[in-house]
Amino acid sequence: MYRIHPGYLAWVLEGLVTGQVRNRVQVPASVADPARLALERMLAARPPASSGGSAERAS
Repeated sequence: MYRIHPGYLAWVLEGLVTGQVRNRVQVPASVADPARLALERMLAARPPASSGGSAERAS
């Protein structure tokens, strides 16, 4: 991600606003389906709740 230049990102996002999809990546369903599932799981994951106490850090 660090290689994405802000100007390039702006160009892609401006295209999306006007309905243009630039640099679409297409892969077979056998690759896309498991990847989509993994992304959904990552986006649904939440960090564990922290009590804010120092006892957790001490162990």
